[in-house]
Amino acid sequence: MPIRSRSSAPLLLAALTVLAPGCAREAGPAPRARDGAVEVELLTAEKAAVPGRILTLGWRFRIDEGWHLYWHGVSDTGVPPSVALTLPTGWEAGPLRWPAPSRHVSPGDILDHVYFGEVVLLQTVRVAADAPLGGVAEIRARLDWLACSGNCAPGSAVLVLTLPVERHAGPTPAADGITRIFQNLPQPLPQGLATSAWEGNDLTVAVPGAGRLEFYPLDSGGPLLAPLSDAAADGGALRLRMRERDGHVGPVRGILYVRGGDGVARSYELNIPAAPAADHPKVGS
Repeated sequence: MPIRSRSSAPLLLAALTVLAPGCAREAGPAPRARDGAVEVELLTAEKAAVPGRILTLGWRFRIDEGWHLYWHGVSDTGVPPSVALTLPTGWEAGPLRWPAPSRHVSPGDILDHVYFGEVVLLQTVRVAADAPLGGVAEIRARLDWLACSGNCAPGSAVLVLTLPVERHAGPTPAADGITRIFQNLPQPLPQGLATSAWEGNDLTVAVPGAGRLEFYPLDSGGPLLAPLSDAAADGGALRLRMRERDGHVGPVRGILYVRGGDGVARSYELNIPAAPAADHPKVGS
């Protein structure tokens, strides 16, 4: 149903309440809930909230075989998961951090960027500097998602986390896993790794020695003419044909997946400015 508009240990928490649609409220240490084909779990790297410091949260989605969730960038169908937080006064939440997705082509040449099996979205929360020591703080999260297989089904859950507010906070057993997830997020493109050049309305991105390249576009970039055929290729070059818009092509914004000749894969942030449609400069990255 088209709709438009990728192991962590259990947590040590002060207290946790999980509420899933159709289920009774249940208190206990298990920070998870299931709705349909998806189980969600709340991870945190710290055992306590420290005034003025960062608290690192991870939203882990375990997805049943044959089903998928959507990335937050461009897809032909689907909508990405969302997390709506209710925080104590003075606390501030950062944006969700998304791992690189996978290309998924359905019958009819429908191209989506999705997650299979499991994905963890990271998010930081800054604790208020005046949070009272010795007290407790509650973080309430409403999670919504669309899971698809042969058909699509919306899912949702509410996770409520209560943490002590202390002067110091040690790591939870999940902390090392969260660090690895953070290290595997798309990174800024290293100087000299790739080159790019405009020719007409086409942009060529080259990574010498690469065995395969894929590009996952963000909605904030300019539209691609043929992402199904252009945005993935074996070898070290992609030729992205762009649509003109308001006398310009681009910008080109998204994630560049690079699988090296040794088989090791990395993902990088790609951000190439828009160029006048009539006169494209050569751009080096």
